[in-house]
Amino acid sequence: MVNMLVAELVTPQGATAHEVVASRVAQNPDNGAPPGLLRFSLDDPFPVVAGLIQQHTGRWLGPQATWLRLFRIDRPAGLLVALHTPTPAGEVDLVVASDPGVVCRSALRAICGWVFGDVGATRLVVRIPAGASWLSDYARRAGFAHEGRSRDFFGIGADAEIWAMTRHSCRWLPRPPLAIPTVDTSPPSSIARH
Repeated sequence: MVNMLVAELVTPQGATAHEVVASRVAQNPDNGAPPGLLRFSLDDPFPVVAGLIQQHTGRWLGPQATWLRLFRIDRPAGLLVALHTPTPAGEVDLVVASDPGVVCRSALRAICGWVFGDVGATRLVVRIPAGASWLSDYARRAGFAHEGRSRDFFGIGADAEIWAMTRHSCRWLPRPPLAIPTVDTSPPSSIARH
């Protein structure tokens, strides 16, 4: 009985969500690197990431979280993006800690490609403190849709505005070519019958 219990405790556990996502990113031929001055890293240890998220946002990081750090190669500035444990329906909660000037179009494109591609999420949700109109405006301009308010989400009396983006509504992902030809395939007017 004791040997079975010890064997059960020693049996290796399954990979964490972050390890699974990191292996998917490693399989990409282009390594998922955004163009230009941004680069990414998945190598930060969980305690460091959890501490930074707690320090910058006041939120804790779930046990099956995954994260991505984007940084600029021309100056010491970075952006830490963390996703809480995905729901069975593929929804993930986005938490961001960033230096000024790092969130730009190429960063949004890289984040959305990572979330909807490598992570496999179908829906991305961000909760913004009520009253932080500049953050709400940024979420709207980035393509998130306002869905309502979560009462006391950040503590008693500290509500959150809920903003979401789906894979199909994401403007930062490449679109497949149209199935309909983009050139006029109708016969010339001299051939058409009237």
